[in-house]
Amino acid sequence: MRRIAIVHDLFGRCFLVLFLIVFLSLSCSTRLFQGRDSWPGPAEFGGHPTSGKAPLEVQFGDLSTALIIQWDWAFPGGTPDKSKEIEPTVIYNKPGEYDVSLTVLYHVPDDSVPRQETELKKKYIEVTSE
Repeated sequence: MRRIAIVHDLFGRCFLVLFLIVFLSLSCSTRLFQGRDSWPGPAEFGGHPTSGKAPLEVQFGDLSTALIIQWDWAFPGGTPDKSKEIEPTVIYNKPGEYDVSLTVLYHVPDDSVPRQETELKKKYIEVTSE
């Protein structure tokens, strides 16, 4: 009988902790964005390395914070010059400075229509001669 009481007590405590975590998360999110027209922009990315000698191979990664349902990358001057992958790898064969953009399609809580946003980083990649 004592084991049942201990298990019941542990289950109750775990449930309470889980409930508080979920409740506080939702409460903080709601309070944080009250009075705003929309959630903060979700399109964000990084790449490594961002500079080096040709041919330069760059691994890009999505750092977006929203529920992304589609990625559209543009790498003018790179190979490939476009991608729909989450973490594409691009090779820059010629010296120069290159822009990179990521357009994402994402969902916002309490909104049934997906939204789109683009992040453009001008001269993000710098390639020097061999």
